[in-house]
Amino acid sequence: IYFDHISAYPLFYFHNSGATVFGYLGLAVFSYDFIRPVFERERKVVFVIGMVAGFLMVLHALFVEFPGPVRLSFNPVLDVYSANPTPLRKYIIFVQVILSLVVVKNMMYKVIGLRGDERRFAVRMSFSIATGILSVPVVYTLVRLFNLEDSLANTILTFIASLMIVYFFWLYIDRTKIRFLYSDKIRLIILFLLMIIISIISSFTFLVYRESYFQDLENIIRNVEFDFREGRLQPQYYEARYGGVVEHVTVKREGRNRNMHLLGFREVLAAPAGMREGEVRRDLFLSGERVLLFYTMRSGPDILQVGFPYIMYRKHMHKFVSVGFFLSIGIVIFLFSFLRVMITVSLINPMRGLLNGIEELQKGNLNHSIEVASLDEIGYISDQFNFMVTDLRERGEAIKWSEKRYRELSALLPDIIYETDIHLNITYLNEAGFSLTCFTADDLARGLAMSSLMEEGDYAMIKELISREADDSVISIFTHRVKMQDGGYFFGENNAARIVTEGRVEGLRGIIRDVTEKMRLEQRLIQSQKMEIIGSLAGGIAHDFNNILGGIVGSISLMEFKLGSEGTCGCGPGEFNEDIATMKLSAERGMKMVERILGISRRQRLDMEVVNLNRIAAHVREICRNTFDKKIELDFRLDNETPALAIGDATQLEQVLLNLCINAHDAMTVMRRTHEERRGTLSVRIERVPAGTEFLTRFPDAAEIDHIRIVVSDSGVGMDSSILDRVFDPFFTTKEESRGTCLGLAMVYNIVKQHYGFIDVASVVGDGTIFGVYLPSTDLPEKPAEAPDPIEHRTGKGTILLVEDDPTIQRTCEKILCILGYDTIVAVDGQQGIDIFRERHGEIDAVILDMVMPKRSGKETFIDLKKIDPSVRVLVSSGFRNDSRIDDVLRLGAKGFLQKPYTMAQLSKNLADVMSGEAG
Repeated sequence: IYFDHISAYPLFYFHNSGATVFGYLGLAVFSYDFIRPVFERERKVVFVIGMVAGFLMVLHALFVEFPGPVRLSFNPVLDVYSANPTPLRKYIIFVQVILSLVVVKNMMYKVIGLRGDERRFAVRMSFSIATGILSVPVVYTLVRLFNLEDSLANTILTFIASLMIVYFFWLYIDRTKIRFLYSDKIRLIILFLLMIIISIISSFTFLVYRESYFQDLENIIRNVEFDFREGRLQPQYYEARYGGVVEHVTVKREGRNRNMHLLGFREVLAAPAGMREGEVRRDLFLSGERVLLFYTMRSGPDILQVGFPYIMYRKHMHKFVSVGFFLSIGIVIFLFSFLRVMITVSLINPMRGLLNGIEELQKGNLNHSIEVASLDEIGYISDQFNFMVTDLRERGEAIKWSEKRYRELSALLPDIIYETDIHLNITYLNEAGFSLTCFTADDLARGLAMSSLMEEGDYAMIKELISREADDSVISIFTHRVKMQDGGYFFGENNAARIVTEGRVEGLRGIIRDVTEKMRLEQRLIQSQKMEIIGSLAGGIAHDFNNILGGIVGSISLMEFKLGSEGTCGCGPGEFNEDIATMKLSAERGMKMVERILGISRRQRLDMEVVNLNRIAAHVREICRNTFDKKIELDFRLDNETPALAIGDATQLEQVLLNLCINAHDAMTVMRRTHEERRGTLSVRIERVPAGTEFLTRFPDAAEIDHIRIVVSDSGVGMDSSILDRVFDPFFTTKEESRGTCLGLAMVYNIVKQHYGFIDVASVVGDGTIFGVYLPSTDLPEKPAEAPDPIEHRTGKGTILLVEDDPTIQRTCEKILCILGYDTIVAVDGQQGIDIFRERHGEIDAVILDMVMPKRSGKETFIDLKKIDPSVRVLVSSGFRNDSRIDDVLRLGAKGFLQKPYTMAQLSKNLADVMSGEAG
């Protein structure tokens, strides 16, 4: 009953079946976690080989090893039966060692190769596995080294194994992020601590109880030794006193061959050598199927040996173990239940209330409060939680009120306020945005992109803004057309900033202000200032035109003289060709002069493109050369080999440079005193300025790119500091009141700012002034210049109606048409042209229509011609292209435009295109 051999069978079958191989295999496969991509093939090989080996061992154990007899042996020291291992056991151990080495290799690789959280997890797992593997040999080595009880080793190993299991379980839960409530953690810790405490107490109590029992037996042998020395040698005495407790009492007397049997008949076993007087030793060993427990003591020259029934020892210990086991179970259940109730009441329930409060807060319930049942830490946290919820509720109400106020103010603003996502889809638009663009909230809900409000070029600019690196919000201000849902548009000044969160661009936020009226006023001021420029250049223009006319008139008079004296002057055709070339050159100079003047005065929208500042400066140089006082020396230092490229409007940049040159001219002429000579040097140079620290310090708002600097200097009267402070103010001037609108430098400053540039000025009274204009450079290529059309006279056939009021152009055009092969019908005004076309439109193939005529204008005439014949082909002609009426006529169906004055080649090409239908 007490030491049945059947208890050894489960452990025997478990250790010798090969089932443990699967446990080691699972640990080895698990060790490949995080490093599968590196060792995926190896993991599969280990898994397959391990499964095959495990199943083969299990099958071999079931059908070969287990059917045979199990050889058992009893260990009286540990009081247990043990079975001798089968031959398969060494192969099982070999496979376990191999799998253990795989685990060690993988763990070392993880510890060395991984980084961050994965490495920390691998280090902790390696520690737990290494501790579990090394604990067995280390503990048993210490037990043998210090001669400790084997049961104490089992207790220590149980403690370490329990600790490693909990630690491993905790690591796994922490790594997999499984929700593990605090209450469950507390219960696990309580159960673990109770098991450890009970295990340790039971183990030490067992040792103490057993040693106490052995001490009682030692006291019995000492009593027996005392009785023997007192001369009590009668077996009846020992039977009466020690019967039932002692199995035998045998004395081996020195010098005698026979043993004295005082109780029982057990011969004295070999006494340990070297026993001292009074020393007692305990022996326990197996003899056949019987366990012998006896004590040996030296008493003088005699050896006294007392044997005790081993079965009584086992009964005694079994009773203690039974009581201890059930008592431990009862204590564990009681303490676990008691502590669980206490912790549930004092910790878990308050924590659950706090958790429920947090969940209610996550749901948005700011009216929830936690009941504070105690004044401990949990109560303090609950109280602070209630304060936090109250504060959040009050702040939330303040935020709602602030948001309401913001939305009301946003709705009252006349400007568009918008927000977009990263894909430039509008996510918010205020009331003004809906009102100005005619879009609705339903359009916004369906999806409204910024491209719906902007033209393609402007949309590309805002896409470039959002695609920059997210170093800051990057506020950008630019003016563009804002498209409306009904097809209309207005001009808006867009102040846009990127929405940046943690270095990541999430969209745009901006304000668009309607500046249509502002731009209209600015255009009027610019136009007035352009007229001022033309007025300033009027004298020079008149002088240049007189020179041009002089060349034409002089050549004509020479030709008249030569024709009148033909035969007497000996003039040949070559002489007439020279006069014709002179007149042609003078006429071309006149055409270019008109083109420049029109370019200065032209009204046009800001057209941003890549421009060559050297070419603009060369154009201004020609204007200055033709119009400025000849005593002003022009020093334009331009590098025609290296273009100075920037993005801007060529006409406005030309106006900037021309304004500065006119101011420099005036400073050296009209602003000098009466007795001072009106002369000096106007210098213009263009150079590249790198974006260094000095430049960025001087202009903090500048982009960190190279700039092009245009320097305009003069040797005029100069300015003092009081004038310099106001030089860019509108309507401020030091000139006479009758000279201009006083807006020149103010408009220069405004145009430069529109081009994201900067301007500075330095001046010394009496020495002159230096203006510096800085414009951002670009690496984009310049638009190539269009190649001039080759001179070609394209002939044709048909009848042309020429509606022209100028007799000179009538005669010239009629002759050209005749040479080109056309028949011509001439009308001197619009009304006559309509009458002729009504009568003869069946034979008229095309109409050349002047735009400015008496009685009926070109537009009115064209409308009546279209009424007569909707398919009429009309070529519009005028000396001024920038006329809205020309655009209207072209939209209504005119086939082309011919700029006066025109050459024979130009007329032939345009008319041929109209006749063939290629124009339009």
